[in-house]
Amino acid sequence: MPAEKVEILTDNGTTVKAIAPVIISASRSTDIPAYFPKWFATRFNGGRGYVKWFNPFNQKPVFVSFEKTKVIVFWTKNPKPLIPYLPQLDAAGVYYYFHFTLNDYQQENLEPNVPSLESRIQTFKELASLLGPERIVWRFDPVLFTKTLTPRELATRIFKISKKVKGCTNRLVFSFIDIKVYKKVQRNLLKHSEHFASQYDSTSMRLNRQQNKSKSSPDTFRRFALTGKSADGTWRSALAQKNSICLTTEYFRASASMLN
Repeated sequence: MPAEKVEILTDNGTTVKAIAPVIISASRSTDIPAYFPKWFATRFNGGRGYVKWFNPFNQKPVFVSFEKTKVIVFWTKNPKPLIPYLPQLDAAGVYYYFHFTLNDYQQENLEPNVPSLESRIQTFKELASLLGPERIVWRFDPVLFTKTLTPRELATRIFKISKKVKGCTNRLVFSFIDIKVYKKVQRNLLKHSEHFASQYDSTSMRLNRQQNKSKSSPDTFRRFALTGKSADGTWRSALAQKNSICLTTEYFRASASMLN
């Protein structure tokens, strides 16, 4: 069902048509809670604000109004900077919940720009105490294997985190990495990490790119995502694709207990 359209007054005084979605995903492409919380709160403006979104395929701008927004889904590895702004959403009567990516790749330094694991676990607990476990989805994403990151090693790490966040969430979601689909991710991982060099040489990746052009996964989920930052409220967008598995933390803890 297409979003309702409304008229809005832009910052420069122009009246334009804008879509007014009920649910907004913010964002699977840029970590808005971690890096742009003040910008987001400013653009939201108590539910009266707007942003300008650029279609990723034709780069045509689309104005997006918060006037009809009832739910916001936040995707983040560090929601702590957004926490002080959450009362603004509460005051506007907007429901929100978090997909909180809580990985443990500290030894491999695969996520150099996130806070320490212990700090993120504490933020996870803080958020759960504020919102309740039903409004936080724990994501261990992506799951990736190397010579040292074996399935047993990763399951052990996930199990250790699950014991620390017990009672703070009801759900664990994880996805397996496929860097052959994403060119930028390929380049960064091969440039900055030795973990993938033996698994993904340039020839195999080139062949996979050709194969991926001619087929798509039948269980791929495409979601509307907003990203980016500018003074006029511009969010640039991407269609994210994931093959995901959803399990309760109770199920995973029972399965992981077999490792002991």
